[in-house]
Amino acid sequence: MAGMIFRVPFKDVTLTATTARTILLVKAPTNIRLKLRRLAIFANGTTGTNEPILVDLNRCSTDGSLGTSSGNTSKNDASKTETIQTTVYTGTVTTEPTVDSTHSSYRFHPQNGMFEALDGIEAKGGERWAVKLTADNTVDVSGYLELEE
Repeated sequence: MAGMIFRVPFKDVTLTATTARTILLVKAPTNIRLKLRRLAIFANGTTGTNEPILVDLNRCSTDGSLGTSSGNTSKNDASKTETIQTTVYTGTVTTEPTVDSTHSSYRFHPQNGMFEALDGIEAKGGERWAVKLTADNTVDVSGYLELEE
């Protein structure tokens, strides 16, 4: 890893009540490790009695059909001229990716944000990781996944 730190943002993604939804998927470049550094998620819930949102960080074996590959990344240091090699998928899911394993699960209340440092989880070259959310009530979420190549 050469210290290319970047973020994959997502904004105003609507979670429909009780429907699990993958909101983003990243695929490490071939033969290059990728470090998952930080995940931040914020919701616009207004009801104090709503159930917490479930967040699953999954290792996947397929891309599913999560919209198209997106160039929607933001380098922390814009002066670095190297091209980000990681493939990023965001958008509307028509087929969920195949989950091999759930690395970790978290819950946070829809009136609050959630910030979780991922402690530098390393993805092997070509490996896919996805963030899947499940809410018991309809709510919009925004946030980012910070990565390092």
